Amino acid sequence: MSLICRGKTISRDELYQYTNGRFLTQEKHQRDCRYVRFDVDALCEIAASIGPSASPVREVEKLEGGFSKALRIQKEDGTELVAKIPCPNAGPARYTTASEVAVQEYVRDSTSIPVPYIYAWSSDRSNPVGAEYIIMEKATGVQLFRVWGQLEEARKLAMIKKLAEWESQLMAVNFPAYGSLYPRKAIQGDEMTITLPESIDRFRFYHIGRSCDPTWSSARQDLASEPWSSLTEFGTALATREIRRILLGPRSVDAVPHNGTAAETIHLLETTIELMQIIGSHADLVQHAKPTLCHTDLHMGNIFVSDNDHAEISAIIDWQFTQIAPLFMQARWPIFLNAPKNYPVGFVMPKLPENYEELDADGKELAKYELKQIMAAKAYEVRCFLDNKDAYDAMNIPRVYRELFIRCGQTWEEGPAPLRACLIEISDSWEDLGLPGVCPYKFDDEDIQKHSAEFDEYEEWHSARESAREYLDTDADGWISPEVDFAQKQEQNRALFNLFTERMADRKSLEDARRMWPFAEGIL
Repeated sequence: MSLICRGKTISRDELYQYTNGRFLTQEKHQRDCRYVRFDVDALCEIAASIGPSASPVREVEKLEGGFSKALRIQKEDGTELVAKIPCPNAGPARYTTASEVAVQEYVRDSTSIPVPYIYAWSSDRSNPVGAEYIIMEKATGVQLFRVWGQLEEARKLAMIKKLAEWESQLMAVNFPAYGSLYPRKAIQGDEMTITLPESIDRFRFYHIGRSCDPTWSSARQDLASEPWSSLTEFGTALATREIRRILLGPRSVDAVPHNGTAAETIHLLETTIELMQIIGSHADLVQHAKPTLCHTDLHMGNIFVSDNDHAEISAIIDWQFTQIAPLFMQARWPIFLNAPKNYPVGFVMPKLPENYEELDADGKELAKYELKQIMAAKAYEVRCFLDNKDAYDAMNIPRVYRELFIRCGQTWEEGPAPLRACLIEISDSWEDLGLPGVCPYKFDDEDIQKHSAEFDEYEEWHSARESAREYLDTDADGWISPEVDFAQKQEQNRALFNLFTERMADRKSLEDARRMWPFAEGIL
């Protein structure tokens, strides 16, 4: 049996290590939280006996993802399987594994969405492999990003129509609570779960338990283990989790003045909990908040299309962390169809800009490219209106409701300014939103003035981080592809940082600028 990665033979220890790129910051930590040791021989022994045929394993190729070891397993008879083993950064592997299995099997059994068949799995680390694992069939076809640019517009529209239809099937399921889906046999003991009604689970295979999202791994067991039966419970749990994370500290390695004090932030979250008691039962929001299961990471790498017909979707993969959450938080454009900034919402026919004829050749090409993006996003919006009206309506609720829940759940990372902005907007729009009685909190002129200054700092900090990620073509972890010259990328980072400090010199000290820059580690 050979072990390979990107066409080269690797050792067993390299199999366990993270080798799919480098990191611009906290590299040792990033690698450590992606290191997983397991018994590859035991894994291959299981793989050899399952699938379409029994045959010894000939080759294991490490593909690797951000949260899991992904392994392509090829048998001597040519059969291929895929094994996934969660990394430490994926949160408690017992829950991550069991939930991914449950979601994938439920979607396969209850909808016509094509997902890989799971042959074997274990969420008990005491198994012979020594780690939680899933072994499934290998998705057939090619990833959509490899062929999207070759597809005719009519065929793209047909694919978008099919995606909207599949989403409507899954979103139509009426789950009884928010949380994560699990096989009933996987979560036992005294953990709180909610059983699915027979109408959506004829054979009583599943129940809803604690959220498996990694952000909940730092929460107290009594807080993290509960599925939530109402929107108020769900929102309150988000705020309570953030209070818990702040109390555990430290706040963040990137803390800057806009974060305020822990006491101020906790008071803001406690105010949010008070607000959740009201909006969590507000009919205008509750009607768009039904517990909904949805794949929220639909980028082109997670969509496979047929080798013979590139407009026919053959598989949708990577259901890890898929949760049951309020519809208004789940409904969205697929990532590869995200609406551009200049997107005209509603039944408006997209068209080229009025000054198109005045543009130079490059400007015209850019305008035509943007029009194609807008047309694809518009096609999805229209299909949602026709095939998935509940999701369409949920996407068009007042923006501040969705922002409130998102910002509440990001307070530890982002600081209090975005959450406070939501609270102020809700207070100012209380009657327009149709909320009952009077707002339970108030911001006076001094509070507003202080917030305005802090929010400006937050936006400056956020803009610096987003710009760095965009120009360096990376993510929040500073990940750099193994196909890119890392030393060259470090030099680009250093040059960008120097430009940033020069621009900020009249307003920020070098140390403040360093704290604002997301990848300042190692820059002298």
